[in-house]
This record gives sequence, C-alpha cells and structure tokens, in this order.
Amino acid sequence: MVLGAALLGPLYRRLIAMRINKSLAAGLTCAAVIVVMGGAAYIVVTALIDTGDQIISSLRDAGASLGERFEVAGTSLDDHAANAKDLLSKFGGTAVSCLLSGVSVVVEMTATGALAILLMFFFLRDSHGPLPHCTRSPLGAPMRPLR
Repeated sequence: MVLGAALLGPLYRRLIAMRINKSLAAGLTCAAVIVVMGGAAYIVVTALIDTGDQIISSLRDAGASLGERFEVAGTSLDDHAANAKDLLSKFGGTAVSCLLSGVSVVVEMTATGALAILLMFFFLRDSHGPLPHCTRSPLGAPMRPLR
C-alpha cells in the first residue's frame, strides 16, 4: 500500500500545487486508481466473455483428446452434458454451497479493495510529515531530526 501511495505521489503533489485541498486531492487520486483498476477489470472480463465459446470448445477438445489418450469409454463431456439434470439433482446442494463460497470470496475481495483505497487515501493525505504529537520524546524533550 505504501508503494501504491508512493507511485501516486506525483499526481497528488500536482493536485496540491494546483491549490486543491489535501483531502480532495487524496480523494481524486484514489478515484483515479478506482477508474484505472475498473477499466482493467472491464477489459479482462470483456475478453473472457468474448472468447468464452472458444475456451469451452478448447476444453471439450482437450477432454476428448485425454479420453482417447487414456482410452476412457463412455465418459465424454457430451455424455455428462446429456445427464446434466441427473447430475444437478445429485450434486445440487454442493453447487449451491460452492456458489455461496464464490459470492463470499467476491465480497471479501471487494471489502479488501475498499479498505486498501481508504488506507491509500490516508497515506496520501497525511504524507506531509510526522504527526504533531510525535515531535516530542516520551520524556518531554524535543526530538532531534535524523541526519
């Protein structure tokens, strides 16, 4: 997270040089991160959706090739597709459980991303120096700067 804040520092400093409030500049920088990451995710998802039929046909070809290689008879992917209703009745509970697990992973990743953006906001906004209460030692004497 510190690396991300350091890489976004020039954008943040440019916004500060334009006399924008520090909190607003940090928020705009975080918004830029969200736009870039969202755009990248959109490109990847669109590419996967557009090539989904090619991926499925390649998987079928690979399954048929493996079936021929290991001489497995009567267990082709087409046989399983024909018996999908029977398989769904047998393994429907497992499918629902896996679906809920997948949804929980998506929610977890979303929450982690939101917390990362929030942390980056505070790293950027408060990156100007030490906090005011950190300028004195525990004994009350002023701290000397490191050289």
